[in-house]
Amino acid sequence: MKKLKKNIFTQEKLIFRDKKTLASESIQHSLKIAKYVQDRGYTKYHVIPTCAKKYRIHSCDAFTHPFLEIEVGEQLPYKFEDYVPRSCNAFCITGFDDNGENEKLIYETVQEENDRHRSKITVLVDPESFPLLLVKPVIIDLIQDLPARLDKSLTKKIPVIVFCDNFSVICACKKDETNYSYLADWNGMFGHDASILIDGEKREFGWEAKELKYNLHESGVFDMVSLMSKELEDITFQHRPALGKDPETKLCSLMTNLIEEHFGVIREATGSPVEEVAFWLLLTNDESKNSRFKERLVESFKPLGIVCHLLKLKVPQ
Repeated sequence: MKKLKKNIFTQEKLIFRDKKTLASESIQHSLKIAKYVQDRGYTKYHVIPTCAKKYRIHSCDAFTHPFLEIEVGEQLPYKFEDYVPRSCNAFCITGFDDNGENEKLIYETVQEENDRHRSKITVLVDPESFPLLLVKPVIIDLIQDLPARLDKSLTKKIPVIVFCDNFSVICACKKDETNYSYLADWNGMFGHDASILIDGEKREFGWEAKELKYNLHESGVFDMVSLMSKELEDITFQHRPALGKDPETKLCSLMTNLIEEHFGVIREATGSPVEEVAFWLLLTNDESKNSRFKERLVESFKPLGIVCHLLKLKVPQ
């Protein structure tokens, strides 16, 4: 070794290590690699993986407007979570080629709507750039626990209609019962869509309206919660000719029709006419939209000739 130093590595400083030192360092390297395998977030001695392809996540009803894009170079592993209304029931993942072109379908899923209040969307991309889409049903605790809460809060057992997102549920005391429960004819705890389909003189409500819209594209399918929350200038009237020349009045009139449909279910379940009813609103956090919906809902009460209340049950933050 001295000869090698003298003749070849004349300027370099050579460091000699014995086997014991090498064995110790090898163990340390192995431990660091094992730590990375167990926890990919530990990247002190590793290159952080990045996404090799561009992906998009779509709601199939609004395919041209993806609600999530994952770009090339995104740090991996990647995770995205969000909650969406149950009316968004079809989702897909699309991917692009290496040039970011030629978008192709990778995976598609269609979920049931009548077994949930909302859906939880989880998008994962692993360190090898493979995407995964998970859609799980969500039951809102406030709705699930409402019958027991009403039993404690209301001394007068009047029917309660709840509007949430784009659907409604009905809670009432059935015939010969003293406690609140959800009405099966309005799909129990999961309720019906707050929708109306208008085809000439024909009216359909709830799930029936939702099903028929796929065959009657030219007809008006109204998500009443959404429409009642909007300013008139934000409503696309060419797709809703049934609103006519006086859309404000017609909108409230249609809501009156939808409420009457609820009353029919209540009368059947309770065996009594509806003389008094309460509404509980679980809407968005947009105060202006909520205020607009409440004002129109109050106007929709007036033709019914019954006593209506707006419940103010405390909602946890």
